[in-house]
Amino acid sequence: MYSNTKVAEITIDNVLYALDSTTISTCIVLAAWALGKYSKGAVKMHTLLNLRGSILAKIHITDGKWHDSNELDEIVPEPFAFYMMDKGKAFA
Repeated sequence: MYSNTKVAEITIDNVLYALDSTTISTCIVLAAWALGKYSKGAVKMHTLLNLRGSILAKIHITDGKWHDSNELDEIVPEPFAFYMMDKGKAFA
């Protein structure tokens, strides 16, 4: 795959998923359960996207301390599907 290639043009018959997360800062007073690194308030939104049609497959909201690699345990793998993610998911 190249950056200028559209997903629809890729000749893979299997389902393609992309997994990524983003950290969202929050006020610790309003969300005391959402402790992040260094005692700051944060939540993490883990998103699984089906790239065949930009279809949202799953969103998982966790506290800021939840490591990205833990999210792999929350996914039930689909047979013969491909899952793409950054290397932050590979190391605990």
